[in-house]
Amino acid sequence: SDIADLDTLVTVVDGFSFMKDINNSKRSSLVQRGLQVSPEDKRHVSDLLIDQIEFANVIIINKCDLISQEQIKDLKGMIQKLNPDATILEAVRGNVDLKEIMGTHSFNFEKARENPGWLRELRGTHVPETEEYNISSFVYR
Repeated sequence: SDIADLDTLVTVVDGFSFMKDINNSKRSSLVQRGLQVSPEDKRHVSDLLIDQIEFANVIIINKCDLISQEQIKDLKGMIQKLNPDATILEAVRGNVDLKEIMGTHSFNFEKARENPGWLRELRGTHVPETEEYNISSFVYR
């Protein structure tokens, strides 16, 4: 791009509540949380969590101080099954070495476009989460 290069796709997993949100997917719909795009939106929170994990290059498990080592191990195992190529980091209060998430050159467009989510994007049938849920991002310098 003439403006910016996509270097790394990072997602943060709430280590404390992730397993609860995944396991309670039938009781945790977007409609119940008031986050649905339309009245027909039948997705669950777990759908969004899994999409984020499958697409990220770097996954930060945050709040590791609030869960046991066994829970961290289980969570890492699940994440590795969903995205075996991602780098998984542990964090407390979001503290990670910036070298682990910036300047990694880990984003690969060819690989990313094989992801079903990318196919929806390319066909123009997917509404970006930034628009759907009014999500924003920032760059730390």
